[in-house]
Amino acid sequence: MNPEDNSKRKTPKECTGYRTLFINEDDSIEKISQAKMNKLLKGEYAIPKYADKKVRTVQALVETFGNKVTSITHLWYDKITFNSEGKIDKDERMQHLSLAVNSAFVSISAEEKENLIIIDATQFFY
Repeated sequence: MNPEDNSKRKTPKECTGYRTLFINEDDSIEKISQAKMNKLLKGEYAIPKYADKKVRTVQALVETFGNKVTSITHLWYDKITFNSEGKIDKDERMQHLSLAVNSAFVSISAEEKENLIIIDATQFFY
């Protein structure tokens, strides 16, 4: 392709997607690709370093232009329990999701909000 010829270059487009972060015990952050996360959720993939651990996660719904994140539209926070093989513990996951659905309409008191520990990981989504 001739560098002068722009006719064959792809035009960037706006898209919506997900970004997933695992927050380790030492508060370091690891990006997890959506392909890897989908395989984890299906039980087709293991991460041995997380065997027998609970891992804090953040999943973000993001808007992108080209491959750049332009905005974060929603955040979900979760803890995922891994089994001895480093796969997501399905029984624990189902119980957790059931509790999450049942508590979806419970509000947090002002006192509870004051005691929350929040890690600002915004820069890891961009």
